[in-house]
Amino acid sequence: MLTTADLLAALLLTAALTAFLEQRYRLLAACLALAGLTHETMLATIGALALPLLLRRRFRAVGWLALGSLPVLAWNAFVLWYLPPSGSTTGLFENFSWPGQGVVAKLSALAGGPFSVKWAYDAAAWVLLSLSLLRLTWLASTRSALHFLAPSAWVYLVLFLTSRMQIHGYHLDYLRVFAPGVLLLSLTARRPASARWTGIWMAAWGLCSLAFLLAYSTGRI
Repeated sequence: MLTTADLLAALLLTAALTAFLEQRYRLLAACLALAGLTHETMLATIGALALPLLLRRRFRAVGWLALGSLPVLAWNAFVLWYLPPSGSTTGLFENFSWPGQGVVAKLSALAGGPFSVKWAYDAAAWVLLSLSLLRLTWLASTRSALHFLAPSAWVYLVLFLTSRMQIHGYHLDYLRVFAPGVLLLSLTARRPASARWTGIWMAAWGLCSLAFLLAYSTGRI
């Protein structure tokens, strides 16, 4: 179920990406530090944004991102220190495996049904997410002004391909884990050649959101 943490993560991540584009790295670090306290997966976002800065030798900006990662690292260290007696783990082996395992399992599950409104929404959202990450990676890998997105795009594509069914199995799980990748896709609108298609792509996500709200409010999901 969506929680306040999910809403805060989306808000803070949007603010962080805006700060990244405006090269306001102190604000970027602050937003990501707060976002990291809502979801530990934001560590992947911090790493994804640090890679292009590191490749461009923006070491001061990378330093600010490193500072921004300290709160989430400290919090996770605290949790892992106190929870192991209760059987807690990092979730790494439970949620990630060899590339393609979760994708194949998800495709098999979709093929097996049961076919319903929930199945239709889940299938549409998962396919749209898959295509969005592929498009982001392709656009970022071409010779254009979007090359700074390439490391970030590859990080999320690799995470998607190595995720187990624990993440791929339920639409709220994979959508909130990979929401940063979708938000990164919106940045491709800055390239005139892809702006129109990016607008169409984001409109598709808007329709997906409206479909979810309609299905949820009527008890179909």
